[in-house]
Amino acid sequence: MSSTNRSLTALLLAAALLAAGFTPAAYADEQPDRELSDAVTEEVTQEAPSEDPANVDPPHSVLRLQTGGGPTRVLEGETFYVNARLYVADSEGIHDLPMPDGRVEVYASTDADRENLLGSSDDWFIEESAGTPHFRIANFDLDVALPIGQYHLDLVFTGTELYEEAEGRTGQWTVLGPEDMNYEIQEVSVDAPSTIEEGEPLELSAEVTGNHPVNNLGTLDAYVYYADDQTLTTPLTEAVRLNRGNPYTGALTVEYLEPGEHTLMVHVRPPFQAVVWPANSQSFTVTVLPAEPEHEIWDAGTAYTGGETVEHEGRLFEALWWTQNQEPGASPWSAWSEIGAPTECEAGTYPAWAASTEFTGGETVVHGGTVYTAQWYSRNQEPGDPWGPWAESGDC
Repeated sequence: MSSTNRSLTALLLAAALLAAGFTPAAYADEQPDRELSDAVTEEVTQEAPSEDPANVDPPHSVLRLQTGGGPTRVLEGETFYVNARLYVADSEGIHDLPMPDGRVEVYASTDADRENLLGSSDDWFIEESAGTPHFRIANFDLDVALPIGQYHLDLVFTGTELYEEAEGRTGQWTVLGPEDMNYEIQEVSVDAPSTIEEGEPLELSAEVTGNHPVNNLGTLDAYVYYADDQTLTTPLTEAVRLNRGNPYTGALTVEYLEPGEHTLMVHVRPPFQAVVWPANSQSFTVTVLPAEPEHEIWDAGTAYTGGETVEHEGRLFEALWWTQNQEPGASPWSAWSEIGAPTECEAGTYPAWAASTEFTGGETVVHGGTVYTAQWYSRNQEPGDPWGPWAESGDC
């Protein structure tokens, strides 16, 4: 055998031993009395296979798409930036994740639907999360400008073969006009009545003076709250847009207040301004007087001679003859004849039958969903008896 063939054979043998897990040193330890040829002891190396992230299956995980950067309140026409961070990881521990090659599109949405594409970017840069070499944060910045209004910003990552799709949404962003940003309220004054009757709406007017650099072209809204509503969460009125000028003016109406004394306040602020209390407010007090009853309230000490109508426990009664200290409704045979509550039916409105009511004949009443007409005098005779004084006249 030639020396060339012997060297080739030795090399092949060494490679086979290495593939089987043997090394020359280990072999020498196990066979101390045998002499190894120079060919076997030659160093043989094998290059480790490289990890190709593009061949990873399944694709890399997108943990989340997070938005950030820029203020949440900006001036109209002002350019602000949006930053998107794509958090990605790989379950196999791949350290060198590839750059995302998908695009992120940024939308301004005023409701649940996406609209107004602001722009898109695939210009990413990677920063490594400290202590986690197989965790990456991909970033991009996008300068945008929006008209006046309130928006959510929706970011959509289209995804690729390597990365899953992802979506993210910011909180509410507000774009203000110059007048809304700069108006300084100096004084709020209220003109309101000190007393009103129960059931009467409270009507008041408000005036606001302030310091404005754009000739009082700002927008102000006014509300009415209870003065102790420090969180301003329960307005008694809808927002009322004040008339621009110097001063601003506007009228507000509180539809109903319970009888008693109420301490209220008018609170004024620009429509997009964060709530401020109580610097932009003015308190006032109004007393709601109980409404005068339509009918006299029954009084045990009063002598009634007959024909008077009184109210007792929410029901109306008419005195049939002289009476005193005889409670209405206590007996169907007393001096008090109840006036049944009006009941609306398809054919008309009729009083409800009551046991103490005195009927002389011809009256129409409602009882148990049926309309009845009295055929003759009766009292404390319930409709429905075929032998009684009541004849059915229809349904109610």
